[in-house]
Amino acid sequence: MPSGSDAVVLFSTRFAGYTAETFGPEQRERFIADFLAAAVRTTGLPPEVLTVRILAVRNAAPTRRLQGDSSASVVVVDASLSVDTPRNPESGQAATTSVVDNLLLEPAALLSAFDSGPGNLLEVPGGGVQLNGTPVQTTVEEPVGDVVCSATQSCLDSTVCRCPDEAPNCLTTTTTSGASGVCVNLCEPSKPQESCTTNCQCPSTLSRCGGDGQCQGTPGAPEVVTAGYDTATWRVYADIRAPSSDGGAAITAYAVQGKSSNGAVIFEAEGAGTAIAGGLLRFTFANAFPYETPVSFRARAINSRGPGLESEAFPFTTPPPQYGYCGSNDACSLTDPTSCVCPAAFPNCLAASARCWRLAQVNSLLPTPTNGKYPYDKWFVYFLTGPTAELQVVSLASQTSAPASLTANPPGGVTGALKLVTLDATYKDKAYAGVLFPPAELSSTPGSPAQGGLFGGVLFKTFATDASTRLSYDWYRLRLAENFAAPTLRLLLRSPAYDAANPGTAPKLVNVVYEPYWQPPVNHKPQFEQWVNEAITAASGSNRPVDTKFGNTDPAGTTNGGGWWVNECKFLNYGGTEGCGDVVRSLQTIANYYATRAPAFMDDAYIIGITMALSNPQSTGYTSNIEAQYSGQRLKWQFQPAA
Repeated sequence: MPSGSDAVVLFSTRFAGYTAETFGPEQRERFIADFLAAAVRTTGLPPEVLTVRILAVRNAAPTRRLQGDSSASVVVVDASLSVDTPRNPESGQAATTSVVDNLLLEPAALLSAFDSGPGNLLEVPGGGVQLNGTPVQTTVEEPVGDVVCSATQSCLDSTVCRCPDEAPNCLTTTTTSGASGVCVNLCEPSKPQESCTTNCQCPSTLSRCGGDGQCQGTPGAPEVVTAGYDTATWRVYADIRAPSSDGGAAITAYAVQGKSSNGAVIFEAEGAGTAIAGGLLRFTFANAFPYETPVSFRARAINSRGPGLESEAFPFTTPPPQYGYCGSNDACSLTDPTSCVCPAAFPNCLAASARCWRLAQVNSLLPTPTNGKYPYDKWFVYFLTGPTAELQVVSLASQTSAPASLTANPPGGVTGALKLVTLDATYKDKAYAGVLFPPAELSSTPGSPAQGGLFGGVLFKTFATDASTRLSYDWYRLRLAENFAAPTLRLLLRSPAYDAANPGTAPKLVNVVYEPYWQPPVNHKPQFEQWVNEAITAASGSNRPVDTKFGNTDPAGTTNGGGWWVNECKFLNYGGTEGCGDVVRSLQTIANYYATRAPAFMDDAYIIGITMALSNPQSTGYTSNIEAQYSGQRLKWQFQPAA
C-alpha cells in the first residue's frame, strides 16, 4: 500500500463486450495487471510504488460506432492510479510531483502503453481513457438514446431504445411473460407545475394522489438518535429525529417501541412527543421496567395515510434500581417506592419477613428420570412405589372428602399442596417428591452450572453448623389410623470425592431425614387434621449422645418433638448399637459426629437436593411452603396446580 504521500490520478475507461455483471474477477485482475504494466513503462517507476485500484464498474450505453457490432454491451471502469516514490536524495524533492505532471501533460503515452500492452485482451475503443476527468482523446460518439421507445416496446434494455422526454421514467412491470418496462412521467417535487390528476404519475413511495394534485404517501423512516433515563425521576426516554420525507402529508404522531431481545415490548408510546434542543422529539415512558436489560428502540412516523417506514434499531440498556438492590439482610417493601429492589437471584419480597426470597410456584411434578440424570431446580417424582402410593400437586378445594380444617385456615394463604398417599398396611408404599441441584454432568437440564448443590454447593458440614441455617415447611395429615407418620423433609448428600473413587457406579446419595414428630413416647404422636409448621435450625432436635434411643426429652403435651436421623448410617460407619432410625439428633450433631466416622464421604459432601416424603403405612399427608435459608439466601416452594 502506498503511504500517506500518495499522488493520485483518477481515470475512466470504456470497454465493449462486457456488462457490470460479466466484468468479473478475471477481467478485473487482467485490467489491473495491464494498466499497472502500462504505468510502469510510461513513468519508468518500479511497480512497488504504483497502485491501481478499481473504484466502480458500471453499465453504459454503447456508442453509435458499436451499434452494428455483435456485442453491444459496454461498461465503464472508474479507477485510480496512486504513485508513491521515496524522495530523491540528490534533489531533496519527491519524485511524485514530476511523474504526475508528466502524466497530465502527456496522457496519450499512458493510453498507448495500456492499449498495446502485452497480453491485453480487453477492447479499448478510441476516446476511452480520462485522467482526472479530462478525456485523453476528444472523439465523442453519439449514444443510442435517439431511438425512442414506442408504446409497445420495453424500455428495460437501454441499448434498444430510450424513453421520450415527455415520459422519461422507465418503470418495471410484471406481466405473464415476465418483466417489462413502461415509460411514464413520474411526479417529482422539482416539477411543482405538474399534477398527478392530469399529467404525471405518483411514484410507489407516494402512491396516493391528493386533491391538490400532489402525491401523498406514508412518511419515511425517522431516526432514534439516543435513549437514556432521567436521574431524578428514573424514567426512560427516547429522542427521535423526524424523517426527511413526510410522505406528502403532515406527520401527526410517532409510534415508539422498545423491545427486549425476545421481542417482548418493554416501552411503548404514541403521540407528538416533546420538542427539545436540536430539533429532536423526546418520548418519556412512565411504566416500570426490568433493570439492566438490553432493549432495542424503533420508531415510525404517522400521517393521514398511516404509519411509515420503521427506523433502524437503537440499542439501550435499562438502568439499575434507583435505590439499589437489597442485600441479604436488607428489608424490602412492597409499598415503599424508596425501598431497595430484590435482586434477580431472589426476586420476591415476602411481606411476612420483609426479606427477598426466590419463590417458586410448582404446578406439577416431572416424571421420574430414567437415564440417571436429574432435572435442575425442578420438582419431580423422586420415588413412587407400592400398590396404593400416590403423589401429586392438588388444589385444596378439590379435596372434598377431607375435613374442613384443610381449607379453613391454610398457612400463608396457600390454595394448593403436595399430596402424599401411602395407604398400604405392609410398608410397601413409598411416595417421595424431590428438587435437585445436580452438577452439569448429572443434569438433564441444559445450561446447568458445573458446580451443583443447594446454595451454590455449600458443604453440608458448613450448612449444618451455621447459625443462619433455617429449614421450614407446613404439613397436614388425615386421621386414618393411630400411626405416627407425617410428611418428612430429607436432605440428599453427595460426595464428589467418593464418586470419583468409585467409578462405574451410580452417584452415592445419603439421606438425612427430619421427622416432625417421633414415635414413642406417646406424647410425641403427630397431630391430626390441622396445619403444622416445622421451623428448623441447625440446633433443632435432640442432642443426646449418639447411641441413645429416642433422645427427645420434651415434656408431655409439647409439639416440638422432631429430630434428624441418617438413613445410611451404617454406610457412614455408625458405631452405635441402635438402628439408624432410632437415633434422633440435630443437624450440627450429625455433621460433627460423622465428620470423624466417615471423612472420605463427609469432607466434601454437599446438599444436592431436598425431598418431601411419606413412607409409613396407612397415611395421607399434605405439604407446602418448603423453605430453605442460608447466609442471606432464601428459597421457597409452594404447590399449586395450573388453572
